[in-house]
Amino acid sequence: MNHRLEPPANRTYLLLRDANGREQDLIPVAQAEGQAVYDTRRLAPGSYTVELVNAGKHVDAQKLVVRQ
Repeated sequence: MNHRLEPPANRTYLLLRDANGREQDLIPVAQAEGQAVYDTRRLAPGSYTVELVNAGKHVDAQKLVVRQ
C-alpha cells in the first residue's frame, strides 16, 4: 500500500480480518509516511485482508496469506 494519509494520524489504522470477515487485530498507524511491521507468528495459517482506514474512510485493502 502506498497512500498519502490525511491528518489527524491518530485516526489512521490497519484493520486485519480473517477469511470470514472477523476482525483479528487493529494496528494504529502513528506516522503519515513509512512502513508498518506486523508479527504474523500468532496468526493461524490462512488468508486475511489488511485494510487501511484513514479519517474514517477505507483507503485500500490487500490480501495477506499466512503459511505455516
